[in-house]
Amino acid sequence: MTAKLTIDRTVCGGGGLCAITYPKLFRLADDGHAVALATELDDTDDIAAVEDLVACCPTEAITLTSG
Repeated sequence: MTAKLTIDRTVCGGGGLCAITYPKLFRLADDGHAVALATELDDTDDIAAVEDLVACCPTEAITLTSG
């Protein structure tokens, strides 16, 4: 399975939960908004972790889609 990770930086509040929880795939840019370090995911552990973060993101800025 593969999945595509995107972050809507216009919605991101910069809370940093994603970067703190999963620094392998997220960081906060100099402007304070999240950046995805990878956009195409194929590791099942990475996909599962991002699915959890999607559910926890307070601004719903993180999206994970199949494909």
